[in-house]
Amino acid sequence: MLRHRIAFLVLACSAFGALRAAPPEIDLLSLGGWREMHEVRLSPAGPGGLRAEWSSQDPYFATPEIRLAATAIWLELEGRCSVGGRFQIFWFSDRQPPSEAASTAFGLKENVPFRRALALPALTGPGFRLRLDPPGGKGELVLTRVRVRARQALVEPAWPKVQAPVPSPKDARLSLGGAELRVSRDAFGGASLLTGGRLVAHGWPRPWLGVLAGDRALWTPVTAKPEVRAGRDAVETVARFRTRDGANWTWALRYSRAVEPGALRLQTSIAVDRDVALVFAPAFVWLAPGKVRQAVLPGLEYLEPPDQSSGERSVRGPAARRRVPALHKLTIPMAAVATDAGCLSVEWEDDGARAWFDVPDRKLGSGASLIGRLWPADGPIGRDEGSLMPLDATTMQAGRPLRTACTLRWIPKAPTVAPALERYVLAHGLPAAPKAKPPSGTPKWFAEAWLDSGIREGARYRHAWWPGVDSFQPQPSADAAAFELLLARQVASAELASRLTQAARDALDLVPVGRRLASTVGHLPSPAPSLLTRPVSAEIQAARGEARRLLAMLDDGGIARYRRQPGKPDYASTHWQDHANGLSAQVLHSVMEAVLLSGDPRLKAEFLQALGRFDRTYGLGVPRGAQTWEVPLHAPDILASAHAAACFAKGFAMTGDGKYLERARYWAWTGLPFVYLRQPVPGGSVGLYATIAVFGATDWVANWMGLPVQWCGLVYADALYDLAEIDPGGPWRKLADGIVASGVQQSFGADAGPLRGLLPDSFELFSQTGNPVAINPGTLQAVHARSMGQPLSSRAYDRTAGVLLTALGGLRRSKDGWEVRGWTDPTPLLVGFGDAAVTAEGRAVRPAEYGDGWALYEVPARCRVSLRRR
Repeated sequence: MLRHRIAFLVLACSAFGALRAAPPEIDLLSLGGWREMHEVRLSPAGPGGLRAEWSSQDPYFATPEIRLAATAIWLELEGRCSVGGRFQIFWFSDRQPPSEAASTAFGLKENVPFRRALALPALTGPGFRLRLDPPGGKGELVLTRVRVRARQALVEPAWPKVQAPVPSPKDARLSLGGAELRVSRDAFGGASLLTGGRLVAHGWPRPWLGVLAGDRALWTPVTAKPEVRAGRDAVETVARFRTRDGANWTWALRYSRAVEPGALRLQTSIAVDRDVALVFAPAFVWLAPGKVRQAVLPGLEYLEPPDQSSGERSVRGPAARRRVPALHKLTIPMAAVATDAGCLSVEWEDDGARAWFDVPDRKLGSGASLIGRLWPADGPIGRDEGSLMPLDATTMQAGRPLRTACTLRWIPKAPTVAPALERYVLAHGLPAAPKAKPPSGTPKWFAEAWLDSGIREGARYRHAWWPGVDSFQPQPSADAAAFELLLARQVASAELASRLTQAARDALDLVPVGRRLASTVGHLPSPAPSLLTRPVSAEIQAARGEARRLLAMLDDGGIARYRRQPGKPDYASTHWQDHANGLSAQVLHSVMEAVLLSGDPRLKAEFLQALGRFDRTYGLGVPRGAQTWEVPLHAPDILASAHAAACFAKGFAMTGDGKYLERARYWAWTGLPFVYLRQPVPGGSVGLYATIAVFGATDWVANWMGLPVQWCGLVYADALYDLAEIDPGGPWRKLADGIVASGVQQSFGADAGPLRGLLPDSFELFSQTGNPVAINPGTLQAVHARSMGQPLSSRAYDRTAGVLLTALGGLRRSKDGWEVRGWTDPTPLLVGFGDAAVTAEGRAVRPAEYGDGWALYEVPARCRVSLRRR
């Protein structure tokens, strides 16, 4: 399909609309009044161009004043930038200062020419300018075109109210196991899905088509009586009709049994006998009546009552309009809605048509939940956020039909969308993990990140670093030391190993004994620093105190309540209560880590009781509210999935109770909509398995959808590895490996100087560049080590002996005990929650230290260990 450049129209709600006069435009480069606002120098560049130069992390400059009376404007930009990254444009005036809400952005590739047309709102009132913020660092931007012109938008017609098809004895029928499809012989598109005589989904009878006919807009309802051909395994319905511009159309829908039992395959084809300028054609529309329990559009929406799609509880402004989202924001090509009757899932081919998601449907007036797709597909300009109307038409060529297909699944009695996510993976599998360019992901690369990046300052380490940014001060870090000691055993260079060992010793010297569990710069706590400590008893006592302190933060419902921080917005103000499963699971996860190190059987029992209360309070909910330092409590959140899944996985490991395993699986599935299982941008090497942190925005304004934050996904991957140990038949390890591989891809390479080996806080998909700040390698290294089978530390619960084992390195179940694969010799082996006799390679081992409920043993780095309850 070719893009069709037109003068934009205002469409009346009747069948035809008039064409307006050609819109005015202004060449801003021809005007004086450009402003050097902050740490940037402007100068002429060739005939009619503008050069901006900077050596700063926050350069920006402004255009001359814009005086253009219009309902909206186009901003056309052409140029080249010497650095890649995020290019943000603000519109502001003396009365309206720059803000995230009044801005747009796109990604620039280093030294690659760009040409963009951006749709901006009306800039009414005096003194409006545009502020241009290129990527930080040291760079040069040459602009050869900066024009604004009036934009006249396509306006939707007055849509007809859609009624569910009325079943008729004449309907063609297709049996789908427990459900039946009926296809109307009177109304094209009038398909109904019934189960037990109840209507659970239906199509759009007599859908509408929109084209531009010469200088007018033409809307056509497809009222032609369809030709219906019914067979044993398929039903095909075809509408042939002519629009008022004389074009002849053939629109075909073929319903057939899918390969999977009980699933329905729908193939759509639309053809025309002459070139037309297409504005609107629904590839398919499914409407699910009934009371909504959950709904999901992966990457953008995760709903439960009283939520409605495109709501503003988690994000406000244009980014909240998710009815027809930008293609790159969709993480998985599917959507699902669970009602009081069951769960409807729709999966589609990833062919460029736009998703249409409205829960409830507010355009066609059905009141049901709508899942559909639209043509024309996305183009270089696209459409306003959430709009059914594109910003420009697309040439649909004669003899080149539009085709797509979808698979519909009905899952009876499913109270959530989790079964739909599971069925998607079972049907399609998971994509192969992406590959990073060497030496990224190697021990040497991680080692240089710790030793030679901006993270390290002497014996202290920062959580994150970026040139010119001092938000994260260096601090004592025991986890950095543990990672360095592991790497010292893995690198090939003796000199590098010596540097790592000395750096680790210096780092540990700064952390008092008894404080090493909490002394971290990474996001994943580990018992490794404590196991490296002598006496370990001080660490265990500290863990017991920390567990009791954290347990006191949870009330009788297993709830951690939100408390507004001074100087911060009230992030609970748009939620229906002052707590969420993500906030409570975050505290519960910290309790779990302290309890596991403590070895105290009484604290273990209290943790399991708190986990049960958490389950009774939150049940099978939508994961939300884990990042309330900047994001609304209501926002769906991958960290909520991660922490809850990890806690329930450990609950099962401790008890063997199947209810914990089922809950761990549920919460693991809730994290899947945040993971890209499709390539979001054409030609991008980074995209697959990148992870969205929240379906929301910082302070409701700075949107995170479509902007991966991989450290959050890495925490989720760590929980998936925990689950894979107790549920090896699931997809968990492959999913986690993919997320880790994407984390390596997104991290800065060995040639990035002081950024080498660090993970960007977020990643621009279009420019394929990382955004500030850059995070220390600890979070990535922790899960990367697990993906390679060489973990920093491992835990395993021996239910026969009734004890928990914790070791530096790996633990694997063997026929008569456990295989230890340590990275120190001897390897510390901590036994907790009870007393057990330990033998290594058949020889009894005496504890090096012991206390109430725990004992520390030192065993060979490679050995078989068996335990006997005492």
